[in-house]
Amino acid sequence: MKPISSLALVIVLAGWLHADVPAPLVLSRTILLPQIAGGFNHHSADGKLRRVFLCATTNKTVEVLDLATGKIIRSLPGDKPSATCFAADLNVLCVSRGKSIQLYDAASFEELTSVAMPSSIDEMHYDPHEKLLLAGCMTTPTEGIATVDLSARKLLGEVKTPPPQGFCLEDDGDRVFVCSPKAGQISVVDRQKSATADPWKLGAASGNSPVAYDAATHRLFVGCRKPAELLVMNTDTGKTVATVRTGQGTDDLSFDPANKRVYVACADGVISVVQQDDADHYRNIADVPSALGARNCVFLPESGEFCVTAPQSKDQRQPAEVLVYQAPITRP
Repeated sequence: MKPISSLALVIVLAGWLHADVPAPLVLSRTILLPQIAGGFNHHSADGKLRRVFLCATTNKTVEVLDLATGKIIRSLPGDKPSATCFAADLNVLCVSRGKSIQLYDAASFEELTSVAMPSSIDEMHYDPHEKLLLAGCMTTPTEGIATVDLSARKLLGEVKTPPPQGFCLEDDGDRVFVCSPKAGQISVVDRQKSATADPWKLGAASGNSPVAYDAATHRLFVGCRKPAELLVMNTDTGKTVATVRTGQGTDDLSFDPANKRVYVACADGVISVVQQDDADHYRNIADVPSALGARNCVFLPESGEFCVTAPQSKDQRQPAEVLVYQAPITRP
């Protein structure tokens, strides 16, 4: 596995420079991780301290990367992790490991406790208003979205859905939007009622995995693999309002509200940058080169840094790495 060449990067970005328009993402540095075997899964970050919590799945560790120095400052071993999630107000790092979620003090990185779960857990998201961690339960018969009280550090319950992949919270409401690729739909969970509403069918699109939400426009961004495209859905109606081509094999995406852009990390070695012109109009403005297999990412809105992880090559000649991109800093 080799990164896309620097020449290709120059060619892609040359049009932006010639037009006197800032490039949508500029590669600021590459951080090699020769100590990490294999690949990654879902990451999170502490934007205030510019630390990234890397989920090194194959390596069975969580690596704490300090972006200020470009160094790994802690390595947290244990059972195979699937995702990390940072609760900033509690300063707690959550790590899903099989059928448990480990909670760490994000200052000392001492383990606080382990919460037993009814199923293998994948992705997680935190609701700071209610101090609740939501977790995707992946295995039969307890598939769905579980809720953990992070203050009391205990499991509260679960809402059943078809097997979930990526999901996101309606941060200006009570719903959870869940990618259910096997059912070809977005499952809609009402947290107040602990129940599901009518699902939103995706039609011909399939392989929906990552998803993000824009509260300002009530739009949901859904990354699909077959075909490789970004669906934009109106969360007031459940209808698809736009479809935009992307790179192949996405597993994570991020929404940048300052620049009104969606960054889609794709396994074929590009980051597809989708511009929001208005609530119903979107366009792919660049396929920024990354590296083959680099489909997991995290965005730090505080600094405008977008981090994409590339796995170690199968022949182990190319080490795992973190590609750090800079988005334009939008100031009032």
